[in-house]
Amino acid sequence: LKKEGIAVVNGDDDLLSKLDESRVFGHRIYKYGMKEDALDAKAVNVKNHGLKGSDFDVKLIRDGKEKTIKSLHTPLPGDHMVMNGVCAALIGDLLGLSEDEIRQGLRENKGMAGRSNIINTGKFTIIDDCYNANPASTEAALDLLKLADTRKVAILGDMYELGEGERQMHAEVGEYAVKTGVDMLISIGEISVAMKEGAEKAGGSTEIHYFKDIESFFEKKDELLKENDSILVKASHGMDFARIVEELKK
Repeated sequence: LKKEGIAVVNGDDDLLSKLDESRVFGHRIYKYGMKEDALDAKAVNVKNHGLKGSDFDVKLIRDGKEKTIKSLHTPLPGDHMVMNGVCAALIGDLLGLSEDEIRQGLRENKGMAGRSNIINTGKFTIIDDCYNANPASTEAALDLLKLADTRKVAILGDMYELGEGERQMHAEVGEYAVKTGVDMLISIGEISVAMKEGAEKAGGSTEIHYFKDIESFFEKKDELLKENDSILVKASHGMDFARIVEELKK
């Protein structure tokens, strides 16, 4: 950073919350978050609207003075997107944006294709998260699907480059899908047969289907999917699950 530069960090993080000016060569540090009280910017009055995003206010403390930016909305779902919104509001304020400019910027925020992008087709609500996948990100995506207030369908595929334990990790994701209360799990791909097996072993009421490839799924999709379904689509990029998203958008 330049001498007059500032650092903006996640104040809810165990390590970053301990940063002080001596650790960053004297630069001013601003901390944001949702949990800790000693923050320069904190989300308050958070109202979660499932896959439709969240409303919140941001309490700012600068130079000993407190103010609240009210009626903020992010259309992107999840607490992590509220965190991003608090960070953006703080930086916007530091750069001199008005409260209305900050509100408008957050409200117009859009997801990126393939990265937890919410698409409303009129028939389905699609969570397009097909850019890439590993066990942790897939479980996080299932947590996002859990926010839906309609029937929840997870279309999951092979996760590549996991090494020797790949089948066990796929099985654990299948088990996790059942535990999160997914109504239907559709697993696709050669390794994802283990996902199906993990889901079956977990028990529960989840309806489970397996297909070796995308084409086989396309032959049955109209029988499986229902109007108003909320559908997560996620796999490693090499599975080309973007084809599924495009098909569902039709």
